[in-house]
Amino acid sequence: MKKPKICVVLLNWNGRDDTLACLDSLKASNYSETDIVVVDQGSQDGLVDVLEQREPQVKVIANEKNMGFTGGNNQGIDFGLESGADYILLLNNDTVVDQECISELVRVAEDSAAVGALGPKIYLFHDPDRIWSVGGILDFTQNVGKMRGYGRKDEGQFDELAEVDFISGCAVMVRSQVIAAVGPLGEEFYPGYYEDVDWGVRIRAAGYVNLVVPSAKIWHKVSASTGGDYSPASKYLMGHHAVLFMRKHATRYQWVKWFVWAVLSLPFLYLAHAFKRDTRGVWAKALGIRDGFREAPVTSDVLERQW
Repeated sequence: MKKPKICVVLLNWNGRDDTLACLDSLKASNYSETDIVVVDQGSQDGLVDVLEQREPQVKVIANEKNMGFTGGNNQGIDFGLESGADYILLLNNDTVVDQECISELVRVAEDSAAVGALGPKIYLFHDPDRIWSVGGILDFTQNVGKMRGYGRKDEGQFDELAEVDFISGCAVMVRSQVIAAVGPLGEEFYPGYYEDVDWGVRIRAAGYVNLVVPSAKIWHKVSASTGGDYSPASKYLMGHHAVLFMRKHATRYQWVKWFVWAVLSLPFLYLAHAFKRDTRGVWAKALGIRDGFREAPVTSDVLERQW
């Protein structure tokens, strides 16, 4: 039986060493029917030249500017669909992939046509037995959704297949036919954050399942391109895009719950961080929420602001 064809999409924005390490782990994969496309986001790190010399089998899309997580990945998705891939695997460039990861994802996907999107068990690279994510759930509290298992030491408690609300965009494999049905990542979530949550909700609304495959494993260096999970820029985007997501998907009850947890708690969160003498993230998130309600677009000057 012919193996399904996988297209792996990696974004690079001045992360040459991370991208090359990720590619090395992909080359060690025991799944052979894999094409790789690297979307370079106007980097100044020389990766494009390195790939042309060392990795001629890798397809490179070289953008003149950063198209964001959504725009860059959608370019890779388009390439995968046009090349006839059966599945598209979006993968952060700051990850290292277990050699059986892709084969495990494919094995589970091929067992049921109801599975629309799949994700691996994701560990922290610098604490390799500690979990970063085993899928995401919507709880409409601080950040609308949260990662299952975040920060917990892996003791086998997440070793069963599990249906979840969404799969993190750090590593998500989606059937091409599902992408044809629901569309690619929502570019209204430029440059990133909540596009994966939105995708998961749309996939479920189309009648498919989002499934975590714990036998598939990767290790994630965590937000290397945005300065960390708690940088002011990332907090701004999380606040702004949470409002966009709520506008698209939330019920009245979910709006009330989120508003109490995420908005009314901001003064208390500010005071808590004042003791740490760093309130920039809280302030940035508040401004993001405000701009989300104003329907103000995310602009480059906001992302480059020195908070």
